[in-house]
Amino acid sequence: MATVLLVILLLLFLYWFIGTQVNVYDRASVGAVFEILWFPAVVLTFFLPIFSAFQWYRDNWNIKSIFLLIVLLSIALLLWLAV
Repeated sequence: MATVLLVILLLLFLYWFIGTQVNVYDRASVGAVFEILWFPAVVLTFFLPIFSAFQWYRDNWNIKSIFLLIVLLSIALLLWLAV
């Protein structure tokens, strides 16, 4: 479960990085893919830290848990997008 969430988080980082650094509308096919994926990306961006925090809670707030890493990276993603 944690590995899947980490992969999803890394894909979200990649999606938002490409979306902010590259003009995706230069190619119609890439722009269409970004238009299709924007809503799931927004939902996952805000849902992932909440779900990961809940999983971290279920893991008894273990400091060595990978869920803590996912929560911290998700918060970093949100802060990066806010700036």
